Amino acid sequence: MSVPAESEMLIGAPAQQPSESLVAALREGAADHPEIRAAYLFQMMILAEGEEPHLTLGLELGDRADFTRISNDLAGRAMKVLPEGSYVDFYALPDDMAETVRQTVEPFYERGD
Repeated sequence: MSVPAESEMLIGAPAQQPSESLVAALREGAADHPEIRAAYLFQMMILAEGEEPHLTLGLELGDRADFTRISNDLAGRAMKVLPEGSYVDFYALPDDMAETVRQTVEPFYERGD
């Protein structure tokens, strides 16, 4: 997903905890991408008419990370375990937003090296 720079957003812990199968699939996928420094699952809502809160996977990435390639891989893994009709948005976290997310939820994955 992309969010216009002037958009106001609310970030919080998910209203319902993501399933362990989803977390495990995403954790395993993140480990396959050394460009991922940390990964978070949180709820985000863009303050605009018609918008609803949604589960978001936020990624802290290295400088040369290919976000499209990484998000496509992780989305494919997520779709295998998500209930039909469910989805997760993917977002590359800029430093300032990563700090806000870190204050709200713990990462479910952090690169160990």
